[in-house]
Amino acid sequence: MRTFLLLITLTIVGNLACGQNKKPLTIDDLQSWNHLRHQQISSNGQFVAYEVNPYKGDGELRLWNAETNKTTSFKRGHKAVFAFTNAYLAFLVKPQHDSLRAAKLAKVKKENLPKDSLFIYTIGNKKTEHFEKVKSVKVPRKGGNYIAWIYESSKESESPTDSTATDSAQAEKKGKEKKYDKNAPESHQLVVYNPLTGVQHTFNNATEFEFSENGANLMCIVLQNDTLLKSSIIKFDTQQNIIDTVFSQHGLTEKITINKDGSQWAFVHSADSIKEKVYSLYAWNKNENQIIADTLSEELPTKWTVSKNGKLYFTDNGERLYFGAARAPRPAVEDTLLPSEKVHLDLWSWTDGKLQPEQLAEKKKKEQKSYLSYWDVKKDRIVMIEDTVIKSASVSLEGEGQYAIGFNHTPYEKRGSWEMPYYKDVYKIDLKNGEKTLITKETQQPTHLSNSGNYISYYSYADSNWYVYDIKKEKLRNLTKNIDVDFYQREHDYPNDADPYYYAGWTENDDYFLIYDEFDVWQVDPTGKEAPRNITQGYGRKNSIRFRYIRLDREAKFINSDEDLYLHAFNNTTKAWGYYRTKINSSKAPEKLIVADYRIYYPAKAELADKIIWKKGSFEDYPEVWYSNLDIENPVKVSETNPQQKEYNWGKVELVKWITAEGTEEEGLLYKPENFDPNKKYPMMVYFYRLYSDDIHRHYTPKPSRSVINFSYYVSNEYLLFIPNIRYKSGYPGESAVNYVVSG
Repeated sequence: MRTFLLLITLTIVGNLACGQNKKPLTIDDLQSWNHLRHQQISSNGQFVAYEVNPYKGDGELRLWNAETNKTTSFKRGHKAVFAFTNAYLAFLVKPQHDSLRAAKLAKVKKENLPKDSLFIYTIGNKKTEHFEKVKSVKVPRKGGNYIAWIYESSKESESPTDSTATDSAQAEKKGKEKKYDKNAPESHQLVVYNPLTGVQHTFNNATEFEFSENGANLMCIVLQNDTLLKSSIIKFDTQQNIIDTVFSQHGLTEKITINKDGSQWAFVHSADSIKEKVYSLYAWNKNENQIIADTLSEELPTKWTVSKNGKLYFTDNGERLYFGAARAPRPAVEDTLLPSEKVHLDLWSWTDGKLQPEQLAEKKKKEQKSYLSYWDVKKDRIVMIEDTVIKSASVSLEGEGQYAIGFNHTPYEKRGSWEMPYYKDVYKIDLKNGEKTLITKETQQPTHLSNSGNYISYYSYADSNWYVYDIKKEKLRNLTKNIDVDFYQREHDYPNDADPYYYAGWTENDDYFLIYDEFDVWQVDPTGKEAPRNITQGYGRKNSIRFRYIRLDREAKFINSDEDLYLHAFNNTTKAWGYYRTKINSSKAPEKLIVADYRIYYPAKAELADKIIWKKGSFEDYPEVWYSNLDIENPVKVSETNPQQKEYNWGKVELVKWITAEGTEEEGLLYKPENFDPNKKYPMMVYFYRLYSDDIHRHYTPKPSRSVINFSYYVSNEYLLFIPNIRYKSGYPGESAVNYVVSG
């Protein structure tokens, strides 16, 4: 919980009016101050989209063109997404803030409130199309020019229904429709549209839809829910413009998923008409929809089946289908009691692992718990990974590997009420057959599975070293015993063991493990044959610079040893931020790309081009979006979020140092009004919460807060603001705070 102390230390002398040409921030200004969010770059690196929204009121979506350096704005636009082909930008447009507020004040029902509209901006011809009352939108992840969306209500839409609509769609009647199954999901009108060609297909009564990653196929579930409950799955081949019904049965179908190229799909289906439905898992196999798992599956425990609450997905290679398994639900017991005659109790015992409030908070999550399993497509068999003992697991190679790591926290739940981190038992799981082997018991160590699944890494609190357990050779190795630096967080001041600085990741085939000390990046050999190497050549420690790996390719499964390694950098002394570059096998110090007295955030890279965007800001400058190549040559400022700031008395911040009562040097931050006069007396406010000096370049947008004072607001109104660092001694938080605040 954050606390602050307000001290009026000096008598206010003179007029507190701000400079002649600038005004102080007022409460009314806070609601109109803008916030920049959701910046993204197109796959070809030519366009940047981002939202600018005020605290209260109508914002806008902006589209910036790198070739022309011009920006196009769309009022109230949000949730934008680029087509991977860069053919269009799709986004939703909110209702006007005042109109929505007026409707709510008039107590208009939720379903009748103004709704979002879909806008499609075709980049080539700058044509904009819009469709009203749209609920959700999807585009293919990596290919194709189609876009799909569902309307809030099929009856409200005026979009035409073509000949591709299903029988259930044609049977839809005007007015309120009587539902056979009131617990079935809502259905909507689905539109699949190519804005370049104008080709459009409409499906009524759709409940779910998914594109394949390459955009070659779209699958959707349509539901007939009148005299009977009937589900159909429609497959739309976007390249051949062919529509097929690939599944149709009485009952409820949910959780449609499709593999990367659209050649495989899976779903869960229940023929039950009662609320407590038992589902079966279907998948397209050998040119038919085959039941993969149900209550009769020998690989699942007795009376278990597939759960509709588990994640359902194919691995990238299409060889495994992951799903969740769970106990089959039991039908509700029928009785003649009225609801008011039934007694409901929450029972708790001192022997329970978790306290009653925690049990109640997790009740729904526990009821929906499913256990990770997969179907081997080639061998046509099921392997359970999680079970009632191992309730959480992590798989290697995003599910394609041989091993997984599992955890059992249950025996130590009670201790988790007063001991952190949580204790656990750690298991090795062979994904080929589901065999589970206990590796270690009752450990608190941070434990992780390597990318390719050959090793289990963990950090030992006892000796502050990194270890790996070689899964195949069943051997434990200390990786850092010969490195003469600390791997625990030196700034840690909580009454428990310090966590490590963690790691960057693994190279291909788990050849090397890249870990962090306070400043540098180390390469360690998990086999123990090669000596550890300091990839950053000790440059970080020598210059007080903290290096951290930048993952430019968000889908990469490992760190590529042959490619450039980009590093996010922070100078502990000067507080400057920047980017460096090196190679894993380089013997040179990292190459500086940009360093500035600003806070420079992690970048995002275009998927098909060597272009990046990032944000750069300071206390005085709002964190704006910048654009450049990977060499950071000739960076271009993309956004201008709050140009009105120049009209206001803002402020400046400086790093201050002093000697504490214990004789140590400490840092803090002193914020001053922009028009600070050293000959004038000011009221001063002291705020404190742990360590703040590293945040000297943090920008504070004027806005209300539940717990933290707004620095910009008070400094604009001619307060001084002092924030000393607080380093707590275990067991003496109050005394520690006094020592640092008073000495500061």
